[in-house]
Amino acid sequence: MNEFAFVFGNGQTRLDFNTRTLSSYGKIFGCNRMYTDPNVDVIISVDPGPTRLIQEHEGTYEHYTRPQYTNNISFPCDNRYQGYSSGPNAVAIAAGKGFPYIFLIGMDLTSNTGFHNNIYAGTEFYKSDTEPPTYYGNWVSQISHIAENYSHIRLIHVNPLSGFTPTEWQQMSNFSIMTKIEFLTFVGIDK
Repeated sequence: MNEFAFVFGNGQTRLDFNTRTLSSYGKIFGCNRMYTDPNVDVIISVDPGPTRLIQEHEGTYEHYTRPQYTNNISFPCDNRYQGYSSGPNAVAIAAGKGFPYIFLIGMDLTSNTGFHNNIYAGTEFYKSDTEPPTYYGNWVSQISHIAENYSHIRLIHVNPLSGFTPTEWQQMSNFSIMTKIEFLTFVGIDK
């Protein structure tokens, strides 16, 4: 098993990374509309609308969702994280699969424009890019809780937007931050 899990959020910094290249170095985990990326290995959705779209699409990925939305092609997310958002559930699934290094990519949490920071803004099931940013506090506490449950794994926040990483994450012993260059070097990708 490869030791790297690349967990993609849908923030703008995600566009700085090539999933096709990264797929040669580990597993690609994505959320919601990322099911359209041909390189995604595992897709997570927790809301009914995106889940339905994913279930209607014939992809080669594993799909995880809330137990009440599972069907013959979907697996249930870990019951311990019921009510958690897609991104934190993606982290939990990667940790549950035993990946010792989980890279958080495109998990921008904030916005440097004052508006919704999501590459799918304005598409079905997503806020417009002229609306205020989504509150990120739940994601921070949910990922912190998962990191506590999997203290043997390393969580790495890659290329955070405007250098922002929540204090709660920085205080965890199994957490670190990497620039894009540091990440590429660590994974073994030529720049």
